[in-house]
Amino acid sequence: MHPLLETSVMTETVRMFGSPPNYWFLQNLFKSETTATYRAEWYLRRLTRNVAPLQSRGREGTMRAGEVFEYHDATYLHTRPKDLVLNVDAQTLRKPGSSDTTEAYGRQLVLDRTEHLRRQVDRTMEWVGAQMLQATSQNLTIDGAVISVASGLSTTHCPTAVGTWATSNYDIISDIVTNKALIVQDSGEVPDFIMMTEQVHGYLINNSEIQEYIRESSDVNSVILEGRMKRLMGLDIVIYEERYTTDAGTITRMWPNEYVLFGCLPAKSQTKMLIGPSEDTGAVGATPGIFSKTWELPDPPGVHILLDANFYPVVGVPDAFVFLCVQP
Repeated sequence: MHPLLETSVMTETVRMFGSPPNYWFLQNLFKSETTATYRAEWYLRRLTRNVAPLQSRGREGTMRAGEVFEYHDATYLHTRPKDLVLNVDAQTLRKPGSSDTTEAYGRQLVLDRTEHLRRQVDRTMEWVGAQMLQATSQNLTIDGAVISVASGLSTTHCPTAVGTWATSNYDIISDIVTNKALIVQDSGEVPDFIMMTEQVHGYLINNSEIQEYIRESSDVNSVILEGRMKRLMGLDIVIYEERYTTDAGTITRMWPNEYVLFGCLPAKSQTKMLIGPSEDTGAVGATPGIFSKTWELPDPPGVHILLDANFYPVVGVPDAFVFLCVQP
């Protein structure tokens, strides 16, 4: 094990890997569970080239198979955000019994940077979860490899509303009843929530039929005081506004305005985000699903920080979700 893994810096860093804040998909639908299921396995056969002492130019040597087959395995879905903290070396981080301000600064700098990288991993996983429920299949590019992942959602669970929810007199309640019934019919699960953006939530508030519904329910107070509906037709209303920034600097929604999502919470739908142990030859024993390490760069002085996470979105009961295009 690398010496830096034994310091309190790494202990505190690994301890930070709890539930991510604010990420609704990770917290509510795709729970993190450690698994070693998704691993690639292969045997490597060594070959040796037998070259004669006197050999004419351009003539190939003889390839001979070695005697040993070497077994290898590795988790093959992962993200590896890396960063480098300059001018913070191992000596600064590990002064025994020292209360030097530079040591405290170095430790805090590494912890802050590691937390930043962890947020990158969380946002990537949140994006994957959102994408998996917007299509029956999705191509993901991870470490340069393009991987096609199927969500298992039937095309019948990706419908389009007859009219747009932006129309104030459109029959939104009929759409809700229809899609709730579709989930119950195909999965036997009663949906718990309907998720939408703030813009679509505004369509609900402006809808004449739902305004009558609000007047006759206890939700009228929350609408007046908070501007939000909490429940509708037996469903918790979830407002989702997470966004990410592309490499080009464009701020993009993880969940677009044109979709609403009907579904069940994990206790019923059994959806989860599987996280497999990361392969690390320098680590002793099994590593956590999200694993961190640092190592010193001597010239120029600095510390490399690496987070390694393996993840795969799994929908245990795929028909327990419906995403409806409401044509805003």
